[in-house]
Amino acid sequence: ATVRYRPCRGSQAASCSWHRHLGSEFWDSEAQFTHKFESRYLDQMIGPLPQMRSVYQERSPLCNVDQLKSPLAFFQGSDDFVCPPPQSKSLYDAAVKNGVPTFYVEYEGEGHGFRKAENIQRCLSNEIYFYSKMFGFALADETTKPPSYC
Repeated sequence: ATVRYRPCRGSQAASCSWHRHLGSEFWDSEAQFTHKFESRYLDQMIGPLPQMRSVYQERSPLCNVDQLKSPLAFFQGSDDFVCPPPQSKSLYDAAVKNGVPTFYVEYEGEGHGFRKAENIQRCLSNEIYFYSKMFGFALADETTKPPSYC
């Protein structure tokens, strides 16, 4: 239930990670299917559903996609049950539709937090590639373009 967003001074580029704040179609299933460790996390951070539904909608990036202006990068584990791929893909699709520079890279066999060394390295390479495109600098080492870069 966290959105971290840091606009960069003098630029439209930003660093952003997005975690579980989507449209209303996800909230009921989120409350029902979330893992035990975070089972009441959203209740504590925002309030219980359905009583606080309007607050969830007000804070949801997917419900406010028209306000997305800064570039976004999604680094998604295919087996992530905390932030399932369909949620990230929904926001990615909405950002693309809104004309926001974005890319989505899914890491096969990874959950919430990457464990495989090759995927950690690939994620870091993709992240620096993203920054190079958004800030307009040349990379010191050749980095392969991520598969879903817009």
